[in-house]
Amino acid sequence: MREIHFTVKGAPVAKARPRMNRSTGIVYTPKKTQDAERVIKAAFLAKVEEHNIPTKNPVEVKITYFYEPPKSYSKAKREALMWTGKTTKPDLDNLTKTVLDALNGVAWEDDAQVVKLSANKTYAQSTYTHVTITWKE
Repeated sequence: MREIHFTVKGAPVAKARPRMNRSTGIVYTPKKTQDAERVIKAAFLAKVEEHNIPTKNPVEVKITYFYEPPKSYSKAKREALMWTGKTTKPDLDNLTKTVLDALNGVAWEDDAQVVKLSANKTYAQSTYTHVTITWKE
């Protein structure tokens, strides 16, 4: 079994809907989403030492999104939120779509190879994303 762990610093970004330029009719992905996917891809590539990536095998992906509690909350309320689930936006499925799309063609050939997926949002002391990818050689 191979396993790669990597961390993406900064606030997680939810996948935005494609936009269309009205004058040209060209459909594009918003810049914020493109930038987030670029950062995720770079974080993954920084951890990969071997050149047999992308894998053709089935993969399992575990993603945890960590968020700082709002600064406007009291210290007691912030501490009470630590390590509890975050139930506010952005939506978990849109966050996960950004990560899976960023790793498409990089960690695996196609995200159809993802056979098991686990994702959660939680409060923590800093804001970042942790990804674990597992597959058989």
